[in-house]
Amino acid sequence: MDLTLPSRCPEEVTSHLEERSMALLPFALYDLIGLTDLDAAGLLEICNREYGDHANSIKYPIKKNFKGKSLREVFEHHLSMYSEDTFEPGYFLAVTSRDWMSQGLLLVTLTDGDDDTVDTCFLKAESTGMAMVNLQIGNLDWSDVKEQAMEPEAEEN
Repeated sequence: MDLTLPSRCPEEVTSHLEERSMALLPFALYDLIGLTDLDAAGLLEICNREYGDHANSIKYPIKKNFKGKSLREVFEHHLSMYSEDTFEPGYFLAVTSRDWMSQGLLLVTLTDGDDDTVDTCFLKAESTGMAMVNLQIGNLDWSDVKEQAMEPEAEEN
């Protein structure tokens, strides 16, 4: 699976990120492996579990299934939605392994806060919701989240 991304986000997107309203939008979760509907629903429940009645901080966008596609294609799709203000534009999640419980979910930031580079890390599914919201409200910055990152195990083919 191709998980390569550009090193920088286009200027018009980064300027939008700086100027956007502070609305607390949900985070997009994209599927690169083709989860069944049941598995997809279970994954969302785990990601949002820490929120009880407010369990919608992470959602699937209308176009969520990118099975057989590259992470770059997900990135381009996410960029195409930035002006709609339906999802948090600065971050997104992707499931990249059928064994996401042990491999984690890939978190992508469009700007790492230091030098505006695109960056990624893997987080445990159950910690994604809290980490994402804390990024959004400023309780954590990207370096804090990277400290929580996990190293996915090498998958056997």
